[in-house]
Amino acid sequence: MPRQPQLICSHQPLSYKGSPHATHCEYNQPTLEERLAATKPKPGTRVPIPPTRADIHHFPAPPVLPDDDLAVEPDPPQDFQTWLGVRNQVTSRRSTIYVASPPVSDAMDVDMDSWTKPLAIGTEHHDQMPSNPNIEDTIDFLAAFYHGLPVKELHLRNWGFTSPTKSEIALNTQRQHVRIRTRRSPDGIYPFQLNLEDLLEAAQAMLPSDAYALCLVVDHDLFEDEDDIFVCGRAYGGRRVAVVSTARYNPLLDKMHDIDRDHVWPVSHCARFLENTCKAHGSSAKKRRTTAEPSILHKRNKKSNSHPPLEAAVAAFSETSTSAGGMPILASPSPILLSTLWLARIVRTVSHEIGHCFGIGHCAYYACLMQGSASLAEDMRQPPYLCPVDLAKLLASTRATPVERYSALLEFCGRPRIRELPHFAAYAVWLKASVEICG
Repeated sequence: MPRQPQLICSHQPLSYKGSPHATHCEYNQPTLEERLAATKPKPGTRVPIPPTRADIHHFPAPPVLPDDDLAVEPDPPQDFQTWLGVRNQVTSRRSTIYVASPPVSDAMDVDMDSWTKPLAIGTEHHDQMPSNPNIEDTIDFLAAFYHGLPVKELHLRNWGFTSPTKSEIALNTQRQHVRIRTRRSPDGIYPFQLNLEDLLEAAQAMLPSDAYALCLVVDHDLFEDEDDIFVCGRAYGGRRVAVVSTARYNPLLDKMHDIDRDHVWPVSHCARFLENTCKAHGSSAKKRRTTAEPSILHKRNKKSNSHPPLEAAVAAFSETSTSAGGMPILASPSPILLSTLWLARIVRTVSHEIGHCFGIGHCAYYACLMQGSASLAEDMRQPPYLCPVDLAKLLASTRATPVERYSALLEFCGRPRIRELPHFAAYAVWLKASVEICG
């Protein structure tokens, strides 16, 4: 029989008010009045606040599917005034964001490089193996995301993972050798894992005096305690250090983690996808109180021919998601495409963890980069942007303006190779629409 063509979702209409399950769980999005108030300090507070927008068409509610972080254990909202009391202040002596990727010593008694190769990927996929995200690309993205602050790679001499004995791994921070616990991976996807808490202690030991924050990026799989199967990253926000692993974000592992590439951000707001996912979990909509805010896509602004940011992002994603032959781009085995997809995931997670170093908590106001995540699948559905509440916190720290920051990110997304990925193409038009609105 001839192969049937794959049906491609139109991603219309879009849901701006979350999934049907959002009416069943413990999460309730703050009202528009509460969201607007959350972007500002108390009267009389001397903190410069650039104006930000909070309309629903620019910043939709989180989808909140069954088993999502907000559905299971919603964090209390952290408004701007609350953040002021816990923030880590940027100073002239402490303003640089550092990123470090520890090398593996040539004199190791164990082959730690082999620990970064997934056992779950068969030999038939070895020719599709993407390259690990480039640290230079990560730094360039962070320089745009945290526009206004310097972002640098931390270079140390004679440092990295070492093996004092055959049964112990250590990270040489130059100041000391920090013991890093290891274990075999419980699910067998990777051979061994490193302990996240030990790596965070090592990051703290190597924090430069001029550092605002330091993120350690490792290619090894991680665990935090014995009950974990794996973790992807964590930050000690108050101590201004974070650790992120690239391991589980490898696109060749997507099927194992139930990641639907056809409904990652921005098309994670597809109303049909949200409804079908909730039905599959036995969750359906119940009547909610009426609100002045629309539940689906609105018409274009009569004063402008441009699409609202999310609508524009979805259109760009759909346009770049299929090849000239009609095949889904994200199903491509191209190592170059997969490497760029991997990069998109890592820069989002690194940005999130460094955000905690600014004192920013998990977001409960909108769909936002600072949302908590209960799974890799949920992680992929979350946006790469900051909502108005968390953007106000960041801009108060960096002293940048929304247009300056959006323009810097737009430049990164427009680079060759980067712009060919549907995720970055969608982000670029979201940023362009945001610049037009803010301008």
